Amino acid sequence: RRMATRISTSLAALLAAQAIQAATTLLAAPVLVAGLGLDGYGLLGIAATLTLLLGILDAGLAAALTRRFAADGPEAGAALLAAAERLLLAGGCVVVLAAAALAWPLSGLLASPLPRGTLATALALAALAGAALWPTTLYQAGLNGRGRQAEAALIHAGGTMLRWGGSVVLVLGPLPDVRAVLVWHAVAALGSVALLRRRLRHGLPRARASVGGAGAYARDVSMLALAGLLFAVLDRLAGATLLPLAAFGAYSLIAQIAQMLGVLIVPARAVWFPRLSAALARKDAVEVRRALRDAVQVAAILVVPWAAVLALLPGTVLWAWTGSGELVGQAAVGLAGLATGWGLHALASAAAIFDLALGSMRRATRLSAAGAALLAVLAPAGALLGGAAGLGLAAGVAIGLYAAVYAAAPAGPLGGSTHPGLLAALLRTGGAAAAPSLIAAAAPPAPGRIGAGIVVWLAWLGGSAAAALVSPTGRMALAVAADRLRRRG
Repeated sequence: RRMATRISTSLAALLAAQAIQAATTLLAAPVLVAGLGLDGYGLLGIAATLTLLLGILDAGLAAALTRRFAADGPEAGAALLAAAERLLLAGGCVVVLAAAALAWPLSGLLASPLPRGTLATALALAALAGAALWPTTLYQAGLNGRGRQAEAALIHAGGTMLRWGGSVVLVLGPLPDVRAVLVWHAVAALGSVALLRRRLRHGLPRARASVGGAGAYARDVSMLALAGLLFAVLDRLAGATLLPLAAFGAYSLIAQIAQMLGVLIVPARAVWFPRLSAALARKDAVEVRRALRDAVQVAAILVVPWAAVLALLPGTVLWAWTGSGELVGQAAVGLAGLATGWGLHALASAAAIFDLALGSMRRATRLSAAGAALLAVLAPAGALLGGAAGLGLAAGVAIGLYAAVYAAAPAGPLGGSTHPGLLAALLRTGGAAAAPSLIAAAAPPAPGRIGAGIVVWLAWLGGSAAAALVSPTGRMALAVAADRLRRRG
């Protein structure tokens, strides 16, 4: 019960931080679209794509750092941290310099009415903003490994509010220019990264930079990250090169919404990955199974209600959010496909903490590479044949197929031969979470944006409540919360 209380407290803080980030980003998006236009928002989408591409350059050291702190203690973690910081500093400098050199020729590939000089400057600034934000993952990983997940998440949430809130102020105020927004993103990112670094290094012993046996693990993680990251960028690359910039802006918008499903599992991974790593180090099979079950169940409670709303009510969501009939017509079908694919991917990523903690990632890497190859074929075809909607459907098929095969196959972390019963429990929780959205999709459409918004929130709230009541982990969390309320009363 004490362990459950501690986990519930950490998870609640993490969920609050994630809610702050999601709300800030979602509320800012319509304002930025209105102020910058879909072309300007498309440039922000390119910046987000560059940030994702930079994720492969930490060579898997972020996951290795969490594992090192959790399993081996602060001295070993400090040595690995020093080595990782050197890699990130060198890599960031190379990326910024390369972007400055290539910005002008790359700007000629963009189909946009914006001046080429504006496009070139924006591309260079996008790389700067991405490089400034890049170390966030490393420092958060270190704090997670030290058991300070809530602190890491809250600092990152504050940085997100600062970036997007400042962007809205600029657009509504004196500088409605995408270049000013990108400069602000870089400045705000540097501030949050500096604070994360200070908090992680507080109390750590001095240590000489050393990978210290984590090289093979980091290499395997980096290969998995490289293959997995292709899911997040291949569709955007196809859209950026094959779609008009305005259509790519629409696609960036729905991709941003769908990929937030992956953000929802961050609290579950942050809480249970260190716990699972420590249990495997102790060879505690009972705790390993319990930790994996809880991580997957919490991920289902968090992800499936929103995934179901986005997949089954995509037009309602876009209309309530933006009020743009043009956007609904262009992108609703694509949002349904992306939400299905990324929802399945989020659940598979929650289950993948078992392989990450175990250090056995070759199967996941091979499957992820195969899925990325499929996406490389489907994404251009979808963009050419169906615009933003076709691209979303193509990406959703490739991403969802990989996730289902990886997690649910007999050799997968949820397969019957690995952890019997976990997949059936997940399907029960997921079915309960999706039921309210199915009912809303079958009902007549609600009138007006306010009515559409009410339908969306009721479907999400109903799905979340049903999932929590059906899930054994959810019922335990509710019991802990009720016990704490009784004690306070």
